[in-house]
Amino acid sequence: MTELNRQIESHMRSLKLKGMITAYRDLSERASKSNLRYEEYLALLLEAEVKRKTESSIKAKMAKSRLPYIKTIEEFDFSFQPGLRDKEVIKLSSLEFIAQKANVIFLGPPGVGKTHLSVGLAIKACTARLRVLFMTAQDS
Repeated sequence: MTELNRQIESHMRSLKLKGMITAYRDLSERASKSNLRYEEYLALLLEAEVKRKTESSIKAKMAKSRLPYIKTIEEFDFSFQPGLRDKEVIKLSSLEFIAQKANVIFLGPPGVGKTHLSVGLAIKACTARLRVLFMTAQDS
């Protein structure tokens, strides 16, 4: 490792650019072989950092959300609940109801998928980098 590499890594650590630290050597080698312009190389480095920070943010939001398990809306078996209108649930997964400051309540007997759908919506919200706190009616 050259002195320049050490200096670059030191600056990246100081700025907490962990995504760039892991990507820059491979990218710089690829950039020199492919004759990438400086701007293209910089764009790739920044993309690596944004990706890492986004993933880190989502992971932190998921951890803080207190979800009982991880199940997505895409995993929900709508044939299991024929009375449930899948188009309405899919519309909810757009998270438009959050922007409208509306509530969503799933009612029904045990074992019909209320928690699965709630968790699925919570995961969508975490992925959209929104804060989520999962709790049941018993918890509140």
